[in-house]
Amino acid sequence: MTQPITTRVQSKISSLSNGVVFASNSFRFIDANQNSVEKELSKLNADGVIKRFRKGIYYKPQKSSLFGDVLPSPSAVAQAIAKLNDAHIVPNNLFFKRWREIFSFSKNCSIISSPH
Repeated sequence: MTQPITTRVQSKISSLSNGVVFASNSFRFIDANQNSVEKELSKLNADGVIKRFRKGIYYKPQKSSLFGDVLPSPSAVAQAIAKLNDAHIVPNNLFFKRWREIFSFSKNCSIISSPH
């Protein structure tokens, strides 16, 4: 018999180390509706078990005796956002180096991009 979604989500969260950042789509269960998972994560957030960084991005709080709650690192948050969007993070220099190789840009060429 399959465990209720509440039990499965709580079990997975309790196995995480403090300070770990995760995306809501990290909790995909074969026989579970994603909305049920989201509701359980929201409940755990309200109970203070986890903290919501932004929609779909959560972290398990880490406490410091000196500073109180410690926020996750920006790189950990970025990795979770990438996971939420099924994307990959490519370091900027590597991307542009490869881009120049593919399109034979000169070394003096600069690529300027806008956010969208």
